[in-house]
Amino acid sequence: MERTRHLEMLVRVVEGGSFVAAAAALGLTPSAVSHGIAQLERHLGARLLNRTTRQLRPTEEGEAAYRYGREMLDRLDEMEASIAMQGRSEHVAGTLRVGMSPALGRNVVGPRLRAFYRRYPDLKVKFLAQYQPREMQMAGMDVLLRVEHPGDTAQYKGLVTHLLGNIRHAAYAAPSYLAEAGTPREPEALREHCCLLYKPPQVHRPADEWVFERDGTRRLVRVPDTMETDDREMLLSMATGGCGIIRIGMINPAVIGSGALVRLLPGWSCPPGPPIYALYRRTPEPLPRIVVFLDFVAKALVEFDPRQEMMIRPPPPSAK
Repeated sequence: MERTRHLEMLVRVVEGGSFVAAAAALGLTPSAVSHGIAQLERHLGARLLNRTTRQLRPTEEGEAAYRYGREMLDRLDEMEASIAMQGRSEHVAGTLRVGMSPALGRNVVGPRLRAFYRRYPDLKVKFLAQYQPREMQMAGMDVLLRVEHPGDTAQYKGLVTHLLGNIRHAAYAAPSYLAEAGTPREPEALREHCCLLYKPPQVHRPADEWVFERDGTRRLVRVPDTMETDDREMLLSMATGGCGIIRIGMINPAVIGSGALVRLLPGWSCPPGPPIYALYRRTPEPLPRIVVFLDFVAKALVEFDPRQEMMIRPPPPSAK
């Protein structure tokens, strides 16, 4: 049992790149992880990691031990899922680690967690503000909710990609801004307004090409780059403060309901935006704790946006 635990430590260190990342994923201290690796090295009679001041790299023996350890953990997950499926019931327990963007957490998941915890009181959930699939390995996450198409890169190998929907963008502004600058009636009028742009850290240029559609007509407008930020919450605060017009999706409906922001260009819609995917490790049967959480997320998205004004949900399987 101790050797199994030490192998798991090795897997987390290799995937996380440090004792600190492995310790965070396992709920241990870095020194405990380091001690466990040292014990495993003594037991195997081989150095498993090359330690430098900047990083940890597995040796040839460490790579072999990592592959065995990764396979062992995958098999344990498969066994857990298989046994749980055979005697499946409403009782779900254990710990679930979930990574997601702050916007999904604040607007969709967080406000609806009370009912989920009432239904599954023995399931402990840890939420992390994580975005990248490689961070799943580093933090030992079970599920990652990601806004962006997964693509076909090596970092998605062995993962299931489950589509939850596509964000639907729209243009918004504060009443105070519209009172001063006027209300645009056509997409082209946006060129004469102050536009606030979002530029995520991973992209090279801000989203300054806004597309609108109506009755088969498609308009692409390159808006002026008045202000830009890589902080989505700051973008919203700039807009509610009357700085200009934003194009955004998946915002708190209360911001619209309160009148803090007004939706512009009625009759025009934006094409489907970035997809929202749930990523989790591929096993013969998904773990029950993952199944119930994804079911909860799907229902939370419906409650968040019942009329699909901010998100386009995929059709049910029977409709495909």
